[in-house]
Amino acid sequence: MLSSESSLGISRRFNWLSQYCLIESQNELTELEEELKLKVYGSEEHDQLVGRIRKALLGYSDLAHRRYRFLQYEDPESMSYNCILTWLQNTNPIGVDNHWIFKEDDLMVLDPRQRGTPLGNLIGAILTLIPRRLFRWLHVCQRTDQRDMVHITVIS
Repeated sequence: MLSSESSLGISRRFNWLSQYCLIESQNELTELEEELKLKVYGSEEHDQLVGRIRKALLGYSDLAHRRYRFLQYEDPESMSYNCILTWLQNTNPIGVDNHWIFKEDDLMVLDPRQRGTPLGNLIGAILTLIPRRLFRWLHVCQRTDQRDMVHITVIS
């Protein structure tokens, strides 16, 4: 997360990684299922395998549920996204790995209250159509609070 300001509190969903883990879990369960078919019901090996299957199935269910919940989070507003993108491009902060910001389809906002007004959304949409180089006069300021959370403000 880049900022504690709700509209700039953008985080990654890690869509690819969560899908990869879900597929790996499916593969493990498929192998366990095939192995179970070869065991004698009621044997010690059977009972141990059923225990492993229960544990793996709980893990799979947890992954699937968490992935579903992550996909329910809102995408960032274009104005918030562009503000952070501009700040990263203009300041190039040391120690900040900013390649993640270009994965716009993999971003989410955890605070649902950040949705803007229709007018704010319209202004944001118009600003995204104008090249950033025309807005060099916008200054971006950064401050850090007591909890080391970064706050970004656009000053015009």
